[in-house]
Amino acid sequence: MLKPEQAAGHPDASVLERAIGSKPDIEIDIRNELLKDGDAILLCSDGLSGYVTDGQIESVLRSRGTVRETTENLVKLALDNGGNDNVTVQLIQYGTRRETQAVRDTQPVKLTPKPAPAPRRFPAQREGAPRRTLAAFAIAGIVAASAATLFLFWNARNTGELRTAREGTKSLEQKLQAANAAKDEAAKQAEILREELRAAGQSAKTTTDNLKKELRTANAEKEKAVKDGEELKKQLATAKQSAKTSAEKIQKQLQAADAAKEKALTEVRDLRQQLEGKERDLQQARKQLEGVTKANKASPAAQETPPAKGPTGTAPAAGAKEGS
Repeated sequence: MLKPEQAAGHPDASVLERAIGSKPDIEIDIRNELLKDGDAILLCSDGLSGYVTDGQIESVLRSRGTVRETTENLVKLALDNGGNDNVTVQLIQYGTRRETQAVRDTQPVKLTPKPAPAPRRFPAQREGAPRRTLAAFAIAGIVAASAATLFLFWNARNTGELRTAREGTKSLEQKLQAANAAKDEAAKQAEILREELRAAGQSAKTTTDNLKKELRTANAEKEKAVKDGEELKKQLATAKQSAKTSAEKIQKQLQAADAAKEKALTEVRDLRQQLEGKERDLQQARKQLEGVTKANKASPAAQETPPAKGPTGTAPAAGAKEGS
């Protein structure tokens, strides 16, 4: 972005990008300002701002005088500073003009017009001087006519610009009215939104209260669940201790049963060994009996003598002892 001093000397400083009447539709900057009694608004073209500094303009605005005198002083100051462009100045005074002590002590700006150029001195007339004088008057007449034409053109241009400015001002007033209407509508919408916000706040408060109640209930249930859990932990610990004691008793009983089992197995093994010994003795006795029986059968006496009957009518076994 250019600085003010750079923008003042820029080649395109006098180019108008947005002007009323140059296009069917233009972009207008609208800004709302709160005016107080005594404030003033200055509108001017670059014919003033291009030749008069802001400090000089402020000095003229702070000087005493009517609105017309102030605008005339500004135009004169621009022309005295070498202004060769049209100077358009519009000053709007809002309410009664306020004058502080510093302003009351300030004297109106005295504008000193440029001194008139010194008349040119021509040399003594020589031969043919009347003809040159007539030519000079003719040139002066042409210059005067051109100046009058330029003045009429400038006046017509200013009149057209003034008319265009008035139309632009009217358009601005219409847009300002539309902006005020939009502002009122926005205020209504804002009030509706505030009502909705209050209703939403009340609903949110009710919902929050309900949630707080539910939270308190949940906390109470949580505390109860914690107490029940502690009680269950105690019961579980007691059950674990009882189960441990019972398991130890059962373990001891199992150990005693295992010991009794081992003892019984040992006794069974001993009895089995004894039984096996008895069976071996019985087999030996059978073998001996069979040998005796075979020997008796082979003996002649045994063949001739019948076996004697016992008391029950049965013959005693061979080799059996009496009284056995």
